[in-house]
Formats: sequence, structure tokens, C-alpha cells
Amino acid sequence: MSWSNESRLRVSAIFGLILFDGRPVAADALDEVDAALAGWGPDGRGLWTDGPAALGHRLLAVTPASAHERMPIVDGDLAMTSAARLDNRDELLDRLGVAAADRAATPDGRLVFLAFRRWGAECARHLFGDWSFAAWNARERTLVLARDQLGCTGLYYHHMADRLAFSSAVWLLPGVELVLDETRLAEYLAIRNDDFARTFWKGTRGVLPGQTVTVTPRGVETVRYWRAEDAPRLSRRSDDDYVEGFLDRYRQAVRSRLASRRPVAATLSAGLDSGSVTTLAAELRRAQGDRVVAFTAVPAHPVQRLFPHVDTDEWDGASAVAAHCGNVDHVAVRAGDASPLGVLSTTLSIVFEPQHAAGNLLWILPLLGNCQRRNVGVLLTGQMGNGGISWSGGTARTLFLLARGRLLSGLRAIRDRAAVSSWAAAIQSELTAAALGRLKAVRRPSFAAEAFAARYAASDPGARWPIPPEVERPLVMFRNGVAGGPMWHALGSAFGLEVRDPTSDVRLIEYCFGLPDDQHVRAGRPRAILRRAMSGHMPDSARLRERRGLQCADCAPRLVAHEQEFTDALNRLARSEAARAYLNIDALEQAWTFVRANPLAPDAWLTAQMFLRGVMAGLFLERLGAAPASSSRSRRQ
Repeated sequence: MSWSNESRLRVSAIFGLILFDGRPVAADALDEVDAALAGWGPDGRGLWTDGPAALGHRLLAVTPASAHERMPIVDGDLAMTSAARLDNRDELLDRLGVAAADRAATPDGRLVFLAFRRWGAECARHLFGDWSFAAWNARERTLVLARDQLGCTGLYYHHMADRLAFSSAVWLLPGVELVLDETRLAEYLAIRNDDFARTFWKGTRGVLPGQTVTVTPRGVETVRYWRAEDAPRLSRRSDDDYVEGFLDRYRQAVRSRLASRRPVAATLSAGLDSGSVTTLAAELRRAQGDRVVAFTAVPAHPVQRLFPHVDTDEWDGASAVAAHCGNVDHVAVRAGDASPLGVLSTTLSIVFEPQHAAGNLLWILPLLGNCQRRNVGVLLTGQMGNGGISWSGGTARTLFLLARGRLLSGLRAIRDRAAVSSWAAAIQSELTAAALGRLKAVRRPSFAAEAFAARYAASDPGARWPIPPEVERPLVMFRNGVAGGPMWHALGSAFGLEVRDPTSDVRLIEYCFGLPDDQHVRAGRPRAILRRAMSGHMPDSARLRERRGLQCADCAPRLVAHEQEFTDALNRLARSEAARAYLNIDALEQAWTFVRANPLAPDAWLTAQMFLRGVMAGLFLERLGAAPASSSRSRRQ
């Protein structure tokens, strides 16, 4: 099956090709990519070719103004293609001098173009939201690629001596041969990432969150124009001022992401992040007489007894939030009958790369399918909350207080936890956090073939533990942005909607990073600023909830319920030359034997999660269908 023929994507996309050797781009150079990306943008298309440059665009019109989008835009020496949904649209309309009569018909991509005209590559510092662009200056022979700070966006490029190709889709760059990057595959199997811009395709790199890439005949220059940790420190008169400022920014972050010509939905767990996003969205929609659909993933198999200290079924907690809102249609996503192997296969047809959280795909894809059946245009999430609005203070916060000689502060932190629960529970909580932090730092078992693993063995510089809170926090944000933004961009597009995350709002994140530490951890409770801000908005059962949820806790019994398909898949992988070259099939079979025999054993959840990652890598290699010497999928040059 041709990968390009499997594409069902439906979200705005940009793509293009620049030749630096003086040759003109062929008139049909973008036709193949344009056709393959047709599903990304059913509401409009644009192709522009002039001399050594060609730019393309596919449009999905979700916001009212996006119906007026026409890309690429060409004005003199400057040509641009952009996919954009801006949070600070009104501010930019003012600063860029757009006449009042023209504002309703001025789409966000046009604002990006005007901003580049005004500020050049520095315009990226003035754009907030979910956006990416490519700007070509014919006179200076310079291409600028850029993407948002932490939004749900993906943008990739492939640079060769005489050309540069770029696209919103990592697997679809004009004139580029797809060759497997073995180093990235090795990192995936070891759950490591030493180079965040590296993709599974050799020479193809991602434009990272908060980054611009400038390409000239002389080479490539990358600039990190935004970092959350550079936010200025805040000083307010009182605690109430901090909370008021936080809530104002949070409410605005949600409001700016509600613009849609179709229904709006949200993911809703029993946690603070998604609960607060849903709550604020419901409040804003209620004022206009509208409702919000909220989806909660629930287990298909009872496994709570295996995880006594976390919630494996968050339905009741989520229901309390939905009921409190009053205008939320609450929908359970069980997906017990969904084929796990089918989910992995479908995901690969969409994103063309193995995914980090393979287990979570078992509920994410059914949830997106439910959105599609309801004609949802926008799905709100709270994925970036952990490092921003609901910062816990750090996995090893208390340990670092003690280790840095702040004994009273460390003991006070434990005492405050005890005031919330008990001394025994407080100490257990600290020990559990320490154990989880150490577990994350230990190199997890790999299903790499022995010879392949030996070639690419390396330690993970980001896996040291304990990790200081001031290092952990921006790393959590950045890693989530690298993995989550492009994933939601592609997966959402497959189901005809835009995924938007209010917790990734730049101004909200900068506010949270600028807060004093005691605004995040107070009286024994982490995530204090969010808890205080949500007082009166969320039920206390959810607002003050201490227990964490465990996503796809029933992963092992879900797999066993589809035993034959995994057995058959392992048999296929054992016959695949490409899979055997990179994967230890015997180790995969041993893991499957354990999960199949002990689906309710304490270790079955982690083993099943790791097994799914290995199987997804195997399916990826099977589709690629090539051994190491010829591991490529060629495209028309």
C-alpha cells in the first residue's frame, strides 16, 4: 500500500521547494505533494512558482476569518505561505494598522505576512498561537522557516547542497528521498532523544518550538527566539493579585481558542489541567448560549486493585466537573472493541513515524473518531499544563531543598504535606516521587537487535537523576512541545479538526514561569496557583484532588483481548528482513508471552506499554520494507 495514498489528513498545511543552484523549479514540482496533501485542506489550495522557488498551501477553514485565506501571498520580492491561528489577532490588527472595515476579512495568515513585512524574521516574537510560515526573499535569495513557541504545529525541512524542501508533513517533502535515520530509531527504542530536531528520516529535521531557520546559498542558521525560562520574574502586591492576573490570562487563552465555525469539544480527565480548560470553555460558551462536548477515556477492564495509589478510572471525577458546569455534554470513550494493532497501524498511516506514548493511542484515536462523527471543528486539550499552569515544584523538590542545605524548608515541605494527609502519607509521597524520578532516569529495556544496539549504544544526557527543578521544568515544557505539537497537528488533521491547547498560550506560560515559587507550592499542596484560581469555578472534589490518574491503565488486558492479532503480527515481523535487522524479535515475543499469561500482574502495565512501542517500531519497519543497506522509500526528484 502506498503511504501517500493512505493520507486522510485535513488541516491547513504548507510546503515548498527552493533551488540554490540557479535552476528554475519545474512547473509541476509541487503537484505530487499538493495532491497527497489534498485532505489536509479541503477548503482551498494555492501553488506559486517563480524561478528557483515554489510555495504551496492547503487550507482548512475553521475560524470565521480563515474563509478569506489565500496563500501563498506574493508582494514584490517577498513570497510567503503560512498556516496560522493567532491568539493575539486583535493586537496585531492594531499594531499593523489594518483598517476597521477590513479586519473581519483579514485572515491570520495575512497578518503573519504583514508582520514579516514589518519585522522580518523577528516577527516570530510577536506572533502567539498555532502557526508556521515560510518566507522567500527572491532578491536576497533567503528562505525563513519558523513555527510557534509551543503550539500544535509541525514543520519540517530537508537541506541539500543545491536545494531545500519543507513541509508540514515530515514524510512528504518535494524531491526528497526518504531514507531511514538509524540513530533516531535507536533513540526511540531506548526512549531517548539526544537531538530534538532529528526525525526518522535521514537529513530531514523539524523546526523546533520557538525556533527560526534561515537558509541561504551559504548554509542554514537556526535561532531559538523564545524560551519559557527567560520570562521576567513577577512581583505583585498580594496573593490575590497573582491569582487575578493568572485567571485573566488563562481565561483569555481559552477564549482565543474557541473561535470555530463548527462545534467545540474538550478532553476531560479528573485532573486539574483538562478540568480547568473544560470549565473555562464551558463558562465562556454558556455566556453565548452554547455547549461543550467533553470526552473522557475510561478503562474497558477493571484494574484499580493493581494501582491502589492512582485512579485508573477517572469518569466519576470528570463527571463532577461536567455536572458543575451544566452546559457540558459528557461522553465516555471506552473503545474496548477497538483493535490495538489497528490503532497503531492507522496512526502510522497518519504520522509515518512511531510515537512515544503508543499506549495512549488506544484511547486518543477512538476519541478523535467520536469528534469526527459529531462534526467537531476544535478539540481543546491541557497537555502543556504540567510545566506551566499546574507546576508541582519538581519531582525532587523536597530532596533538593534538603540537599542544598535548606533543611527547614525541606522539613516544612514534608510537614505541610502531612497537614494535608498524614506524616506517613507525606513521607510515602516523597519516596514515591523519588522512585518515579529514578525510574524515569534509568534506561528502560530495549527491543533493539543486539548488533544494531551495539552500533548505537549511548547514554542519555537528559536522564540524570535527581534533576534540579529549575532544569526539569523548562525541559518538561520543551519535550512536550517537541513531541506533542506535531502529533496533535497530524492526528487532529486526520479527523478534520484543529487541536488547540490553552495551556500552551505564550503569555500564560510566561506569567506562570515568572511567579514566585511559593505561588506554585503552598501549604503542602502543589499546583497551588491553579487550585486557588479555580476556587468557585470547579467542584472542590476536583480542584483539591491529590490522586493522579493513570492513562490506559488496562493496557495489558486490552492487548490480551486481541491476542490473535498480536501473535500474527509477531509472526509477520519475524519474517520481515527489515524488522529482524533492527529489532530483537525474541525479546518482543518474550514480553508478549508474559503479558498474555499475566495481564493483571503488577508489572504487566509497563511491559505492555513497552511491548506496544516495540510493535509500533516493527510495523513502521515492515511498512518501510527495506534492510539497512537500502532502507529508503524513494520519491520523485
